[in-house]
Amino acid sequence: MSNLKSTLKKHLKNRHGSWAVSQKEAEKMFKNYYQCITDRVKLLQAEEFPIKAFMAVEGEKVLMECKVCYRPDVDAASQRAVWQVLHHEATETHLITRTDRVKVLKDNTLVIKDIDIADAGQYFCVEKRDYIAVYQLDVFLTDKRRHLRVGMDVPRPEEFLFDRNLRVFTVWAAWSECNSCDIPGRRIRVGQCTVKKIYSDLPVFPRDYPLMVLYPDGVPCHSTALPRHIRQLRQVHGRHSETLVLPCLEACPTQPPTRVVTDKSGQVLEVLEPGFYSIKEKPILPPLVKRKVLYEPVNSHLVLACPGDLDKFLIHWARGLRTVDPSYIKRQTKGRIWLDFHMRLNFKPLLLSDTAVYK
Repeated sequence: MSNLKSTLKKHLKNRHGSWAVSQKEAEKMFKNYYQCITDRVKLLQAEEFPIKAFMAVEGEKVLMECKVCYRPDVDAASQRAVWQVLHHEATETHLITRTDRVKVLKDNTLVIKDIDIADAGQYFCVEKRDYIAVYQLDVFLTDKRRHLRVGMDVPRPEEFLFDRNLRVFTVWAAWSECNSCDIPGRRIRVGQCTVKKIYSDLPVFPRDYPLMVLYPDGVPCHSTALPRHIRQLRQVHGRHSETLVLPCLEACPTQPPTRVVTDKSGQVLEVLEPGFYSIKEKPILPPLVKRKVLYEPVNSHLVLACPGDLDKFLIHWARGLRTVDPSYIKRQTKGRIWLDFHMRLNFKPLLLSDTAVYK
């Protein structure tokens, strides 16, 4: 321990001139280093399966951590880990190429923005030939989804494929909040088509899929996580994910009461009605509405998305003054216009008659 501390002092002195680390600082740095190693050993011993599974929807951002324990007496730059990837149906790994979409942070965290199907595969964080972290990244394919009106349409029941030891069913999320107030709105409940083993201790027939153990709650039907021989089954390929739509009408929050501004002695200086600000206060202006004019060729695939980090379940679209109803729009246009999982408005193919103001 004493030799390591002296090495650390020499290392830091070379980096920072005459400044050296104290005995107390050296003990603290090495204590943190040994604690990091201890935590990593415990984690490895506790994990039954070393691979961590990630499931992402097209367009999302994914972060994969790689916690490296840095020796304080060794230059941090020389201890940086590297990331490798084995893409689906590839035969060998290759180093991650950094782009505007793929970045590696200083703490070795791998960040992939705007996830695409081509990003699916196994990712390895390697430090000096040791595997620090292994991730299985799978991406939702273009989701087949239908909107159901509560009380009018019936969700599809689960199906049991006993000859294959598979169950195909829908996993339902909680209901969203009403997406508007004082005017008719809607609440939605998203259901995801999912495949799972009927008996977890038995294989999938006629060909097993061992990596299904990574997904104890099941695998989405339209995900790259499922091998082709399962994904192309009629009961899986032909089954849609579903969204329940429930009309709602909720009142907007009430206006704040009249506010009285007084001085220290209690004398009334101002009486402010709702919506008015004091002459001594700077009013908070609402954010400007972003406007964009698009010129797109006819017959192209146009996707309109709400900018910003918004709750997708509270987003609703309107063409002019008319609200776009996700339950009807796909049926009315025979599948040409629809709202996807991210509540983006899709036009395919785009027609001249689609010219309008959308908000």
